[in-house]
Amino acid sequence: MLRIATIGTSWITTQFADAASRVPGVELAMAYSRDADRARAFAAEIGAAGSAADLDGLLASEEVDAVYIASPNSVHFGQALA
Repeated sequence: MLRIATIGTSWITTQFADAASRVPGVELAMAYSRDADRARAFAAEIGAAGSAADLDGLLASEEVDAVYIASPNSVHFGQALA
């Protein structure tokens, strides 16, 4: 099972989550937003098992194998380096 987390809560993340959820062996593990309420709401919207508002915690999680980054360009680079 490949457990994927998403960073960002835009329409493109919704499109990715929809496609990923159709792939056998893929699970949406976590949704990240700097806003904890938005992270929880978005996780529920896309069917992710959990949510996070702490990027370091998400990246250190044993529940995540891969991360899809769909954040704004202004923060994307730093998140990718993390």
